[in-house]
Amino acid sequence: MKGQSGVSLLDSYEAERRDHAWSLIRMAIQIGWVMVPRNWFHTYAQIAFFRLAGIIPPVRDYFVGMKFKPVPRFQNGFLCADDLKARDTLVGRMLPQPDVIDGEGETRKLDDVLGTGFALLAISPADAADLAALDHPLWARLDAERVVLTKGGSSGDVSTVRIEDGPLLHRFDKYAGRILLVRPDRYVAAAFTVADADDIADRLSGLMA
Repeated sequence: MKGQSGVSLLDSYEAERRDHAWSLIRMAIQIGWVMVPRNWFHTYAQIAFFRLAGIIPPVRDYFVGMKFKPVPRFQNGFLCADDLKARDTLVGRMLPQPDVIDGEGETRKLDDVLGTGFALLAISPADAADLAALDHPLWARLDAERVVLTKGGSSGDVSTVRIEDGPLLHRFDKYAGRILLVRPDRYVAAAFTVADADDIADRLSGLMA
């Protein structure tokens, strides 16, 4: 609608989500198989299990929080895979959502800093100079917000934010020195250094034709 890409980009929607949608369908079938009583033994075993689960906090939280749901990871579509292993990569996954501290000392959600459109997120030691070096026409076409995520002190510029120690900090460690392209739906489309930025931008431009 903004004219940032061709209509063919819509074709990537099914390619990205098909595998995850099917995994949710399989999960629903399995839950149905477990929950539907088949005989009196199955019924009472089921009742006993869930009563026991309810008094063991980690097990209770696992079910109440639906932590058994498959976590989506897109492998096809509007993205460029990186060289990290499947369990480590952020590409094709939703960006972690830590609290960050901006240049004015305010604690905010990272999403609020990135805005609602595309964003380029530099992971320290990548910095504002690395973001400024990105001059491929694609970045202007996407009107991407540019933000630096650092563990050290933040500058007075709100585009530099500091992440505190916490459970999400390690998710960014393997991307130190790289820049993430974050899509409006908050999935990571690519991760790259300044050296390979133009190649990644060319590939993404081809997907947006």
